[in-house]
Amino acid sequence: CAGTGDFSIALHKIYGGALKVTGADLNRAMLSKARSKTDKIEFVEAEAKSLPYAAGSFDLVTISFATRNLNIDRARMLGALKEFRRTLKTGGVFMNLETTRPANPVINLFFRAYVRTAIGLLNLISPKSRTSYTFLKNTILNFYGAEEFSVLLLEAGFRTAGHKTLCPGAVAVHTAVK
Repeated sequence: CAGTGDFSIALHKIYGGALKVTGADLNRAMLSKARSKTDKIEFVEAEAKSLPYAAGSFDLVTISFATRNLNIDRARMLGALKEFRRTLKTGGVFMNLETTRPANPVINLFFRAYVRTAIGLLNLISPKSRTSYTFLKNTILNFYGAEEFSVLLLEAGFRTAGHKTLCPGAVAVHTAVK
């Protein structure tokens, strides 16, 4: 889920080019934008559930604010996580930055109201994008809570899984080790 490549480019810059960074995404238009930004990173058109890499190819697999888009149903989400695990070397790390349902019921209430209001306003401003914004709203509101997602990572076969919540509980950084 490399999208337009911003996170891949940031990783490459942070490590001064010492890492080989590869980005994969299913969306050809986004990959075209990513490729136009740099020639130092290989961007590959691929589906998350069927990556064109050998088992044990990577030390790190990352996704930022896109895992919820893979969450069509539990089985498909689990399949994608198993595929990410497959491409990691033993001891490799999966890192995921994603929205999450706040555990605190009061914060969760405000979070849900905020998402609905913000997306509603975006739909008013850009009615042609209504389908996309409605999809965004649904993926945010229906994604797993942080604890639930950690359990799913373990179910996918990761040896360890944990998380840290941020932004008072509306975002989580998950890490899992193969």
